[in-house]
Amino acid sequence: MKFILLAMSLLHSIAFCALTAKMVLPNTYYAEDVFRDYHVIQRTSETHAGLSLKGTYAGGLPAHIQIKLIDQEDTSCVQGYNWTSIESAISGGQWTGSTLIPVGGEYKILFRSIDASETELEVSDTAEHVLVGDIWAASGQSNMCGRGDLVDVEPSIPYVHHMIDMYRRDGCWQVAAEPIASTTHGLILRFAKEVYYTTGIPIGLIASASGGQSITYWDKAQTSYSYGYAPLLRTIDAAGGIIKGMIWYQGESDTDSLRSCLYKERTVAFFNNVRGDVENPQLPIVLAQIGGETAYGDGRWWMHTRNEQRLIAEEDSNAACVSVFDLPRKDNVHLSTPGYKIAGVRFARAALKLAYAMDTLTWGGPRFDKAFFIDDNNDKIVVVFSGVRDSLQPSDTIKGLFVLDSLGGALVRSAISGISLYGPNSVLIFLESSASANALVGYGDGFDPIKDSVNLTDGTGIPAQLFYYEPIAESGTVKSEDIVRLRGNIDPEPVLTAQPNPFNPRTRIMVRNIGLREQCQGMVYSVTGTVVWQFSAIGSQLLEGIVWDAGSLPSGIYLVKASVWNKTISKRIIYLK
Repeated sequence: MKFILLAMSLLHSIAFCALTAKMVLPNTYYAEDVFRDYHVIQRTSETHAGLSLKGTYAGGLPAHIQIKLIDQEDTSCVQGYNWTSIESAISGGQWTGSTLIPVGGEYKILFRSIDASETELEVSDTAEHVLVGDIWAASGQSNMCGRGDLVDVEPSIPYVHHMIDMYRRDGCWQVAAEPIASTTHGLILRFAKEVYYTTGIPIGLIASASGGQSITYWDKAQTSYSYGYAPLLRTIDAAGGIIKGMIWYQGESDTDSLRSCLYKERTVAFFNNVRGDVENPQLPIVLAQIGGETAYGDGRWWMHTRNEQRLIAEEDSNAACVSVFDLPRKDNVHLSTPGYKIAGVRFARAALKLAYAMDTLTWGGPRFDKAFFIDDNNDKIVVVFSGVRDSLQPSDTIKGLFVLDSLGGALVRSAISGISLYGPNSVLIFLESSASANALVGYGDGFDPIKDSVNLTDGTGIPAQLFYYEPIAESGTVKSEDIVRLRGNIDPEPVLTAQPNPFNPRTRIMVRNIGLREQCQGMVYSVTGTVVWQFSAIGSQLLEGIVWDAGSLPSGIYLVKASVWNKTISKRIIYLK
């Protein structure tokens, strides 16, 4: 991208205009928007932002172009930037150059030209209240917009700015103040302040959220500006094209059977598209595990979507998932202003771990790791959590965990006689009778987990993330990764998919990107490693899919493995009667 520097208030006749060619410079910041008051420049190293500049001059031939930075808090000149010469090329009425600006602000930035005798020729005020720091994008549906009342509003600080909606104000920047993404209070400002207070790095916010939208609203193929992807990318480009990361709060509109089943695939594609377009495959993304709903739909699919959100973060080393289900709400779906403030802190702490390597901070709460039987009777289950600070709480009367087992071919809840702590990061579930090898464990079922009285937290009070339908290994021995702990495709290219409805016994298995005459061998395994079905087909058959009729098998988790191109690819399937 190109850096465009336009003076907003010119003294004399220096004009700073668009680059006509991209300059190849280390740690250089390019943007396709004008340089404005309150602008936030994304740093390109730990300590500085690199700028590539081009301008014009009038009058005598300047020998040097110089920059001056003024700290607007105390009006002092920033050390090392009191008319410091820019490395530049000057000829034919134009100049090009590059410079570094230190992380910090708010700055007033001035440029001037001088001749060989250091006589000042021209001076330009270009912009005031400029910050150099990190830019975070915020996107999603109504809970990212915010629906909180404007009571006890989160106060502004001068070190957090936000870009005003481009379609109302052409991408101008201002000091961030609630409301930011709508007419009501949200989480974005509190998020940014928490990051700033912890790191000391100024923050720029760009918000592009829209209430009531399914994940398909952000499909990159929808190029119209009436959808979500193009406006989000245009806003990022207007901010300079480089961002530190993105926070994402969405999913309440993807809780019916079809949308929930496709939610993970579509969301991962969206994240990958954003990372590709900002040219950062490791872009940090923090997403919410959505909260409760008591008004409509099927509670199974609310829980399924929450579980998919958890798995997205678990399978992506550059993503993190935060829980919000326990926070104060304004209505069935939306948080209240106090709830948004807490959510902002949780998003920030996840971002601090993910993007700033601050591993000591409490952020995500306990997360499911594994579950296994501890004796041959299969009536005692240990559930192990990762991410536990101090120790799991409470020490007794633990609620919200459940076990599902296959009885007569259908999944039913197993009777639990008790739950207790089993060390600082584990709990022990006592069943009234033995469970089968196909038993599954979960935490927080249905529409609204709070109504289930879920109460498991770590020692800092952060709630355990909700999870759904996790397999239990046999007799204390955790099965191999590709049988029990598989998360989606192990191959980097998702060539194998399964028709996703877990409540449909007839599952269509498809293999993409395979030659029409190429042979594919496949098997379906139970969680114990038993082969329950085999198939052999050529590419032309697999493009349309072959049907695996699981009607005679018990509910549970199954694994499809297929050999294509001399390598093996895998996909986990949940099948429920």
